[in-house]
Amino acid sequence: MPVNAAELDLIYQFQELENREEYLKQQLKHCLSLPELISLKEALGRASADYENCAKAIDGMKRDLDMVEAESEEIDSQIKQLENRIYSGAVKSFKELQGLQEKQESLRRKSGDIDNRAFSLMEQMERLGKNAGEIYDQIRKMKKDYNQLRLKNITEIDKIKSELAEVKAKKQKISRIISKELLEKYSRLKKGYKNPVAKLYNGKCGGCRMAVSLATIQEVSAHRSIVYCENCGRILI
Repeated sequence: MPVNAAELDLIYQFQELENREEYLKQQLKHCLSLPELISLKEALGRASADYENCAKAIDGMKRDLDMVEAESEEIDSQIKQLENRIYSGAVKSFKELQGLQEKQESLRRKSGDIDNRAFSLMEQMERLGKNAGEIYDQIRKMKKDYNQLRLKNITEIDKIKSELAEVKAKKQKISRIISKELLEKYSRLKKGYKNPVAKLYNGKCGGCRMAVSLATIQEVSAHRSIVYCENCGRILI
């Protein structure tokens, strides 16, 4: 089919724009599923869950401590009542006195056990509180890193989308200028090659890197018709 140099140059530009479009689509796909962003979000979710578990555990221990302290106050009250009775002069026999003292001693041992439980709870709360504080600091840092990375990613996505729109517009503009027949030939060859149009470099096809005949070189230079590489079948320009 008859063709001129300008049209051949346009079909090559069309090919370059298609390659750029594919590259940008891959970049956009990568940005939309950025591994670092997904990984950071997952880590943030785990840290938040750990912090929530720590907070729940501390709340539970506070309730337990309140109950232990209430029990301790009740036992202290009972011990005080026994002590008042022992020294009130109302006790009439040694056996009764001994029974009151044994009961008082039992309550004191129980009070000591309760104090130990309270101390253990406070130690656990302190450790959990420290751990929760460390996790909270990690969460703040991860949120900051996540937001910065997300903003950078959004900026990059906007940039890619903007260029992609420009590339598509240029492709559409060129496709209206190139003949339908040439575009159809290009599309058929595109099914077999990523780049169906190749430039001649030092007598070699830029696609398959094979040397072409002198007659082919002369035909390409004449720009009178579409010339195909005699080795790979690409359109030569």
